[in-house]
Amino acid sequence: MPVGAETGNRGTVDFTHPVGILMLTAVDRPVFLAVILARAWLRAGVKECLPATLLYHSIPMTMNYRKLAYLLSASTVCLAVSAAEEQIVFYESFGVPDGTTVIADHAFDNADLSFSGTGDIRSSLASSGYDEASGDGNAFLTGGDNRFIAISGIDTSGFAAEDLRLSFGAYKSTTASDMTELVVSFSSDGEAFTDLTFDAQPTGSGTANWRFVSISESAVIPAVPSLTLRWLNSAESSSPQFRIDDVTLTAVPEPSVYAALFGVLALMLVLRMRRRAA
Repeated sequence: MPVGAETGNRGTVDFTHPVGILMLTAVDRPVFLAVILARAWLRAGVKECLPATLLYHSIPMTMNYRKLAYLLSASTVCLAVSAAEEQIVFYESFGVPDGTTVIADHAFDNADLSFSGTGDIRSSLASSGYDEASGDGNAFLTGGDNRFIAISGIDTSGFAAEDLRLSFGAYKSTTASDMTELVVSFSSDGEAFTDLTFDAQPTGSGTANWRFVSISESAVIPAVPSLTLRWLNSAESSSPQFRIDDVTLTAVPEPSVYAALFGVLALMLVLRMRRRAA
């Protein structure tokens, strides 16, 4: 029996196939069901998407095609979720500065990229309050002078533009600000910038703190060899002040292609079984 296989009263399940083929070897004939065990058990904290034991213990050889179609449809939904596993394209935690440091003198995580701007890197008010918070250093942008920080040279050329997503930790110094003064933008050439949009943040008591901001727009950030990301404080006065940390650019494949492919396989299998039943 191969490593990663289980045996039950309906057959043997092999988890070792690279695309997650569930093989049930019955007494009288083999039945092959394409299921979504390809990536799900590899994800942190997720051992399996649709329990294999449920599948191979509950599919008798006499199951009618309607019940089988239901099982395959459920697997298709689960496939669409597990296939959309995000891949980190770029991440910057802003390291551990020795007090307030100008951008040109700071040792960033990504030393091979170019960091520029009129903001600075600080160790005070370390990021907290969200799962991705790394603490330590953060980029500080005071208001009144269009202070900014830009990161250049990020290679996104190996990814589809519609899959790229940007998120980051952000701190605002006042409860009155909804963070619309913080302008996040990108450039393909380092000169012409396009603004990205994110939801206005809550205002009022208790909102002057850190939060994790995600930009959900798709097909906006381009797939280019040298992408520049920029954060700029456009406030006309010295307040509000912003801090940026944990910049994360991910690629999240759209699950529709995987789901459609599995749906075709499911339909073919159901039609085949239906012909046999006739």
